[in-house]
Amino acid sequence: MIKLFIFGDIGNYDKELYTLVKMTKNRTCEQYKVIILGDNFYPLGVLNIEDQQWKSYQTFFNGFDKNHIHSILGNHDYMKNPICQIQNNYWNVPDLFYKVNLTDEVDLYFLDTVQLYPGHCGITRELIENIHKKDIKELINNQISWFLRELEKDKNKRKIVFGHYPVISNGAYSHMMNPFASILLPIFQKYNVDAYIAGHEHNVQYLTRNYNNYIFRQFINGSSSQIRTHEFINKDAFYKHKDMYDNANNYMIELLVDKNLIKINYVSKDNEIKYSYNI
Repeated sequence: MIKLFIFGDIGNYDKELYTLVKMTKNRTCEQYKVIILGDNFYPLGVLNIEDQQWKSYQTFFNGFDKNHIHSILGNHDYMKNPICQIQNNYWNVPDLFYKVNLTDEVDLYFLDTVQLYPGHCGITRELIENIHKKDIKELINNQISWFLRELEKDKNKRKIVFGHYPVISNGAYSHMMNPFASILLPIFQKYNVDAYIAGHEHNVQYLTRNYNNYIFRQFINGSSSQIRTHEFINKDAFYKHKDMYDNANNYMIELLVDKNLIKINYVSKDNEIKYSYNI
């Protein structure tokens, strides 16, 4: 069995995150990975590889093999120098978007969703283009072309995709994600992606939707550090679809892979499995 421990929006490095990470160290097994869903450093990302905030990260995640830690970028990470979070000695993040062959049956995909949705949360097209020295259309095309090529290779494998931005939500961003969803949902449907796991919302959610006989499953965890009890909840969609929504505790996701079985547990900072799903 392989265990994935998934943390979202960790950038405050507060006592709640410390509790979750310490608890997780007691749940590890021989084969494990730690996955961080972006917004790795609040409020403005990191300036460079010597930025003092890396010391907080090292203190919290000390004891995990850095080769087993994978991350992606969030909107806050784009505010200073996101490139310094790539190809460094703190974790195993080879590129802005990349794939990990987990087993013979399961592949993991990591996306740079900030590139795919310019303008969201104040991360403008101009800012993204200045960072990467490329036109936004070229950046989006390069990432989507890579994604399609890799998915084409893996038609018979199970696929789990990670990104910072959710495709749909019942939270604060529920009315903002349609342009982003229009890019990814047709791809997920065509290649029968098993699960999409995101952060960005400072709560946990589980949402399923049926799109032309494709069951889209999305797991959100942006509450590994700060939770936001005051934020908007789209109650109409929440009740209509009987979705899970919890902003009352801090969570990490424990994802278990055993051959073709994938199980997802939401584990609270109280070390309680509050929600559990098989996909």
